[in-house]
Amino acid sequence: MTSSSPRRRVFALVIVLFLLGMALGASGTYLALERRMRAPNYPGRPTRAQVETQLTRALDLTPQQKTQLGVILDQAHARFHALDEQVEPQYDSIRQDTRNQIRAILQSDQVKRFAALAGHWDEERKKRLDH
Repeated sequence: MTSSSPRRRVFALVIVLFLLGMALGASGTYLALERRMRAPNYPGRPTRAQVETQLTRALDLTPQQKTQLGVILDQAHARFHALDEQVEPQYDSIRQDTRNQIRAILQSDQVKRFAALAGHWDEERKKRLDH
C-alpha cells in the first residue's frame, strides 16, 4: 500500500497543478481581453476620427451636421469614460478576490512566485491603461 501512496500523491499533485494552470490561464486571458476591449486603441474599435470620417462620407453630412456629430461623439466619449470609472472598482474587487482564492490553494513558495506574476500583470495593465 505504501507504493500506491506516492503514486496517488503524484497524481493529486498533477491534478492540482493542472487546475491551477487552468485558473491562472483563464484569469489572465479574461483580464487581458477585458482590458483590450476597453482600451481606446483596440484594433476592432474605430477611433472617434474614424467614426466621424465614415459617417461624414457615408451620409454626406453638412458642415453643421459634422459639428453636431462632433458634440454627440464627445458626449458619448465622456459617458463611456464615466462608466469605466464607475466599474473599475468592481473589476479590481473581482481581481483581488480571484487572487486571494488562488493564493489560498498555493504553497508558500508558490505564493511568492504568484505574487511576482501578479505584479507583472499589474504593470502590464498599467502600461495598457496609460497609453
